[in-house]
Amino acid sequence: MAVHSRVWLEISLRALRENYGRIRDAVAPCDVIAVLKANAYGLGVGPIAEALVSAGAAGLAVAELNEALQLARHGLPVQILGSILDEEIAPALEAGVVLPVTDLATAQAISRTAVKQGVRATCQFLVDTGMGRLGILARDAEEVIPAALQLPGIEGQGIYSHFPMAYRSGGAYTADQIDRFTGLLARLEAQGITFDVRHMANSDAINNFPQTYQAPFNAVRTGINLHGSFDSEGRRALQLESVLTLKTRLTAVRRLPAGTRIGYGCTYRLP
Repeated sequence: MAVHSRVWLEISLRALRENYGRIRDAVAPCDVIAVLKANAYGLGVGPIAEALVSAGAAGLAVAELNEALQLARHGLPVQILGSILDEEIAPALEAGVVLPVTDLATAQAISRTAVKQGVRATCQFLVDTGMGRLGILARDAEEVIPAALQLPGIEGQGIYSHFPMAYRSGGAYTADQIDRFTGLLARLEAQGITFDVRHMANSDAINNFPQTYQAPFNAVRTGINLHGSFDSEGRRALQLESVLTLKTRLTAVRRLPAGTRIGYGCTYRLP
């Protein structure tokens, strides 16, 4: 007789596909990029990716190269959202991964490798409008981006940014980020620089800032929303369904005297 775990997690791919459809319809005509970093947030990237590809995802996004290489076989654009190390550039180009440009030095490293391989590197520029982790500072982007686009082997496909506080509906910090980013797009366009892909919305922004899936934006990124998780303020406007069900088998049901304390630290006391 096979012995199974007493505790297990069930994942509904049906609910996942339906959540994708609700998000797609809400942000139309923007494309929806599915974020599958960290093994699809620990859910198992293989079946999750296959379900989202079948549902019509426009592209897939991850944090680092090893994740991107697992997804290249699906035939969709696979984008690294975080950073790229010098030694990762060559295998990324060989696999056709969309590379992030987070500063001019990164663009130069990508350019050197692309020229050496005789290819053009598909890149997207990450602009730091207030997240603080990575990216070209918004104040420097008007100089850095044109300089990077002059480098041989660099194909500037897109431009994007990220929010730290979009879970707070109507927040002034997020609104300022949006203004900073769209202002940059307008100034770059005045220089004759445009991008095929322009995105800023993460799951929280999709929930709380509809201007992030209106012009000039033409794509959004969603990860946690796909799982039916909601912004911390709980608006649940998209009516998403949880894809996760945690189940267990009971080993005991106990009746104890009033006042009994339970567990490490005696953290619960029976009334």
